[in-house]
Amino acid sequence: EQTEKTAERCSDTYSNTETSERSIELQPETAAQLIEDAPEVDYLVEHILPSGGASLVAGESGIGKTWVTLDLAISVALGRPWLAHFPAKQGNVLVIDEENAKPLLRKRLQKLLKAAQLDVDGSTLGVRFLTGKGINLSDPVFVSAVERVLAASSPDLVIIDSLVRIHTGNENDAGDMAKLFAIFKGWMNRYGCSFV
Repeated sequence: EQTEKTAERCSDTYSNTETSERSIELQPETAAQLIEDAPEVDYLVEHILPSGGASLVAGESGIGKTWVTLDLAISVALGRPWLAHFPAKQGNVLVIDEENAKPLLRKRLQKLLKAAQLDVDGSTLGVRFLTGKGINLSDPVFVSAVERVLAASSPDLVIIDSLVRIHTGNENDAGDMAKLFAIFKGWMNRYGCSFV
């Protein structure tokens, strides 16, 4: 019975749409066409993160997700292997951090820079930070503000720490998450940046 009601709603939705003014023609391609026409995957981090793609670092609280993503930022900024193993292309990095206080972020970043034998003042590191700005991508004003930063800085990699802190949607609601990920997808398409 529930399936019938859903089908009726879908049918009503489509029957009320004015299709005479608009037409969409879809043309499937063969497997051979797809294989021939699709470019090779271009990786920002080899076999891990495609250029213009997205990835999620997930785990229990306190397990080291911020450490891993800061190390990723350093690796991409310098074009060094990530985790001393995965080749990374050099690129601009933007870190949006709404999770960590600046003093903690500073301490972690300096430890990673020291371990990489770099200046701990960050002067040789091409990473930019938006930290503790109250960014809320459920608010169109913040979406526009972040978009302006992306347009001006042209990052190859955008790291967000953490996803739960940058929106007010329900993470267990597919619709809320679809709206948020549509923003990321639009930015990936417009700016070619990868998101973590």
